[in-house]
Amino acid sequence: MDTRAVMIDRMGAALTNLQVKYHAATLRERMQLRPQVEKLVDDYNGYQLRLLDDGLVATDADLAEMEELKKAIDSAAHKQELLEATASVAAFIAKRMV
Repeated sequence: MDTRAVMIDRMGAALTNLQVKYHAATLRERMQLRPQVEKLVDDYNGYQLRLLDDGLVATDADLAEMEELKKAIDSAAHKQELLEATASVAAFIAKRMV
């Protein structure tokens, strides 16, 4: 499988897990998380479109970093950890959108 396809798959899985945790959070936590989650979803959509370009490549290092970020989301047990993991994924995407 092409590394871009793997990246879309891994990042999509991470965002799905993030959304599941978001919905399991309390109303107060969701209110605090929502702006960051919305921005991340928007950034993710933009990154997916960029991955469609032939010139953009997801390296093995990118894939490994995304896997670590996914693990951070998966293991986030508290709102603060989820906010930090969300910010890390947003930073990961931002570095690649330049």
